[in-house]
Amino acid sequence: GGACVDTRVDPDHCGACGHRCNDTRCDEGLCVPGEVGTISGGAGNVHVHGDFAYWMVRLDRGGTVLRVRLADLPRATAAVVAASDAAGLVWNSLQATARGLYWLDRQGASLTRVLFLPWASAEKDGPPEAPQQVFAAGDGESVPRFAASDEYLFLFLTGPNNLRRLVRVTVADGTTLMGGRPGTTECGSGDMLADGTGVYCFAVLPSSPTRVATLRRFESPPVPGTAWQSAPVDVGVLLDPGGIRRDGTSVLVLGTNALLRVGSGPPSAVRTFDPPGQGPNVGLAADADAFYVTREQGSLLYRIPRQGDEPPLLVAKAPITGREMRVATTPEWILFTGGDGRLFFLRR
Repeated sequence: GGACVDTRVDPDHCGACGHRCNDTRCDEGLCVPGEVGTISGGAGNVHVHGDFAYWMVRLDRGGTVLRVRLADLPRATAAVVAASDAAGLVWNSLQATARGLYWLDRQGASLTRVLFLPWASAEKDGPPEAPQQVFAAGDGESVPRFAASDEYLFLFLTGPNNLRRLVRVTVADGTTLMGGRPGTTECGSGDMLADGTGVYCFAVLPSSPTRVATLRRFESPPVPGTAWQSAPVDVGVLLDPGGIRRDGTSVLVLGTNALLRVGSGPPSAVRTFDPPGQGPNVGLAADADAFYVTREQGSLLYRIPRQGDEPPLLVAKAPITGREMRVATTPEWILFTGGDGRLFFLRR
């Protein structure tokens, strides 16, 4: 009964009636995001803290951690928070806690160190301050991935002679606790998520293709020298496991066609969906009204309402061909990275 509109180009009804682009144009039914930064290399996780959004850009040699002041959007410029001139920052390793930013930095072929920058240093203007080294792998060892909480860092350590070990570093004093020995299929791919006492990671199923996995949790021991506890989390089989994020008191786990909630009780399917486009879903964010998921191939961003059974709404396609899109939200903005170093944004 309303007026006829062309949802391919109408910014107030872009792709669907009532879906507003807010300050950007609509093209082929998708809002065109704004952007900040330059095409320079791979981009990884994006985090919001206080007045700023932070993301990482990996170059062929070295890389940078960038920030943008949210109040300056949509006409903001990126500022360098930290830089590396060594073998390069490790892909998608930027982590944020209440204390500050952590990331992995390569020094040579395999040696990896964890660097830390407190928020006071990250938020100040002027030349970037040097980050602090909080952990360095030994000779021939590497840390391909890690997870940070306010109390601990949980590191997945690999090395010679098939070394595979979880290491817990106490943030307050830097003490190190060597821990569980993950199996050959555990913690080697996908995101990790730390909480106060343990860490979640994905385990590839031994008899399945490499992108079929389940979820495991490793609990660090309360007494040094006692065994770490390892147990599968009953989430079933996940095709192309992607993001894993804290959501209140529970954990959200993202697969290709399902978003699961893991808490104190049995896991439950938050939403089952199969958005079009190829490749896995990798980026996951949530606010009070919806979940936001990025699709790796095609550089697609979807909004999935928390309530009801509305299908996922494709809200944006980034003008990039890179992989590993990651997403974050603020009350005013949806922010997402792509594979070329830029940060994209849409007003809510």
